[in-house]
Amino acid sequence: MNNKPRTIRYMPVILLLLLAVNMCLYPGSALAAEQKGHIMDHASLFAEEDISRMNARLDHHTYDLYVITGTGMSESEGMKLANEVYEQAGFSGNQLLLMITTDPNYVHLVFDNEELSERIARSNAGSIAGVTDSQFVPYAKKGDLAGGVIAVSDYLNGLGDVSSPDTSSALSAAGQPPLSEQNGKSLRQVIFYIIGGCVAAALLVLLIVRAVASEKLHRRQKRLRARVDEWNERLGSLSHSDSSGSLDKGMLGGFSAAAITARKLDIQKYSSQLDRLRQCIDSRNISLFSTTRPAKELQGLEQQLNAQAVQIEEWLKYGHSSGTADNSHPLVENSELAGQSWDGAVDELSGQSPEQQSRRWLDDIEHAERELRWQIEQEQLMINTDNPFLMLDQARSEAEYLPNLLARGDIDSIRRIEQHIREARSLVADLIRYRDDAREMLALAPQQLEQLQLQPERYEQEVELLREQYARVHIQEQRDRYARMQELQFQIEQLLPKIADALDEHDQQYRHANVLTTEVRTALDQIHHQRNAILGYRDELDLHKKLLMENWELMSARHREGVQLLTGIPEEGLAALQSQNESFHMLEQVRRRLINPPIHLPELEEAMMLAAARLDAFLQDVQEIIGISDLAQQPEASSTDIERPGTPSMRLFRNHPEDNHE
Repeated sequence: MNNKPRTIRYMPVILLLLLAVNMCLYPGSALAAEQKGHIMDHASLFAEEDISRMNARLDHHTYDLYVITGTGMSESEGMKLANEVYEQAGFSGNQLLLMITTDPNYVHLVFDNEELSERIARSNAGSIAGVTDSQFVPYAKKGDLAGGVIAVSDYLNGLGDVSSPDTSSALSAAGQPPLSEQNGKSLRQVIFYIIGGCVAAALLVLLIVRAVASEKLHRRQKRLRARVDEWNERLGSLSHSDSSGSLDKGMLGGFSAAAITARKLDIQKYSSQLDRLRQCIDSRNISLFSTTRPAKELQGLEQQLNAQAVQIEEWLKYGHSSGTADNSHPLVENSELAGQSWDGAVDELSGQSPEQQSRRWLDDIEHAERELRWQIEQEQLMINTDNPFLMLDQARSEAEYLPNLLARGDIDSIRRIEQHIREARSLVADLIRYRDDAREMLALAPQQLEQLQLQPERYEQEVELLREQYARVHIQEQRDRYARMQELQFQIEQLLPKIADALDEHDQQYRHANVLTTEVRTALDQIHHQRNAILGYRDELDLHKKLLMENWELMSARHREGVQLLTGIPEEGLAALQSQNESFHMLEQVRRRLINPPIHLPELEEAMMLAAARLDAFLQDVQEIIGISDLAQQPEASSTDIERPGTPSMRLFRNHPEDNHE
């Protein structure tokens, strides 16, 4: 359980939103740190006094020169950025932009004024590059970048006014927008700030609301855990008290031994249900941005817990009020105790008359019916094709005629009555179990499916590893496994909605839901198996290859022993020369297949079996040439091999692993 304080958990998000609010309310603060008058010093090339000096010298001129700095750009990148800034800033006419970059060092002058271009062409500089080279570069070499900027501005403004005398006054003010335009721009900025602030404030309020809702859900989840643990402890104490008593005496606190056993089974059942409920509660994932679905899920789990608590309370009340030996009959749900229960019933009723036994069974049937009706009501079960009361009616019918049946010697009638009662109880218990298992599968299957899913990247990685060493047939096996995983995943995705439909409260097809749940569980197991097979296939092939190599080495050693035996009798050995060469060439072919990819293991096994057969024929020829007595004089290890010329066949893929050893 995560005990981290919720405030700390959400603090990064809160700080992020507060930063967004600040930037929306005061966007000009960041811009002011970058732009001061005519200067936008991103690269921090100028001191404050240099910026003040430049702004003082660049104001009130025919040509307004703006300066922007940057770093880490090539010449083309710097020029591109200068053009983009010039266009985005809306510069034109007498507005000029000087771009200064460092690492490497470049300077670019950008403007859109044909008359100025003509004046520069007729000046001593001759070109735009000539202006920067003659005016800016000398100052830059001395480390006075500000002086270079001022020199460029003075030079350009010294070329004279580009306009005719009658339009000079208009052009001199071209760099300044009209007052109405400035007021309109300021109004738009104010409106933008207000809207941005409202949006950011709304986001902050939404975050706070989400955080509060998430915190409430965490507390609710914690309370549900505590309630489940409390009921588990209570049931555990009851189980301990029953176990600490002496059942050998047949009675414990007014309960019979069979009743005590039934109580233990009930305690185990309720404990198991509470454990599954606790797992579902723990698996709920509550996050800051997902609260609606967890809230509904926790509400449903709380309803289940409330119903479970009521059922346990009623069971406790029933167990203490009607579970005594004086007014109860040991009716056991567990089929393994059927024989013991029937024997106990016969022993207990053996001293009663048939009419008394009939009345006793009718009372037990009535009690079982009341208990099942209460349980069905508490569990909100529907009576459809699975009807436990039909079984109780059959038991009641036999109990009413029990005197006549016993008079005819039909002792098995008591067993049938008890079996009907037990089957009725088991039917209700099975339906509840089917429903709970299906609900649990419906909740956990998507998570398990996500955990077992093999990402395409990982699958392709495994395929690439195979492609480096092994033939296409092995890659196809991987593809078949992966395709099977996709089919199973699709099957599960199709089955889960059907389980949800079967669990509908107005339908309650719990037996069908159990069948579908079993199919989903089987499909999940198969996905797990296929996933492990894909991830471990490379190691499996490597192991098979290693085994084949080891067997090839054994076969090569036997071949060399046979050749060594023939060296002592060269004339007689000529008879086995062809067999020797064929065995050698086939072993050499197997070796090349083992070391040269792509390796096709099934074909390699077949080639090794043929080589083994040829080796056996060669060793048989050697045996016939030198004779059994001569072979017996060889070292023990060699004689053992020759006495058993047969080579074990390698069937690593098609047969059971035990076939690999003789």
